[in-house]
Amino acid sequence: KNPIVGTWKGAYFSYPELVAVTLTVRSLPMDRIEGECELAPAIEPRLRNSGTVGSYQFTGTYTSWATEFSFKPEKYINPRTNTMKPMDGVLDLLGDRLVGQIGEMQAGQYIPVVLARQPAGDKLLEEMIASAYPPTGVVRGGVSPPAPTTGASTFRRSEEHTSESS
Repeated sequence: KNPIVGTWKGAYFSYPELVAVTLTVRSLPMDRIEGECELAPAIEPRLRNSGTVGSYQFTGTYTSWATEFSFKPEKYINPRTNTMKPMDGVLDLLGDRLVGQIGEMQAGQYIPVVLARQPAGDKLLEEMIASAYPPTGVVRGGVSPPAPTTGASTFRRSEEHTSESS
């Protein structure tokens, strides 16, 4: 069985949003693949009817000896959406992840993407959302920021730290 076959889920960041990606990949003869790709905002956009949205069919290749994949959009599944993105990268067999890049409209502009095989893809997307949009008052890493201080107290702490280390 071709190891890239299955459903994959993850995301990529394209300012100003995190875009959720769901790929369904099927194997064809001669290292070829086909499937569907669905793109949607990872969180509900603030403005109604905004954000990256797309669903399309794709065809491409998967080179098993190099674990490389590449695909290009073929046709829209939902003609009311206007986003189709090519993608290429590698299949990490140990981590069971697709790691690659999304091609943008501007020549030479690529955006990193990471996807995990379902059901692990749901957890990966959840972690990516938590990292990209931390709750108010929490900085990345899960540590709450210190209480605001004045410049004077910050200076005193610096002096104390300097005298302790001397």
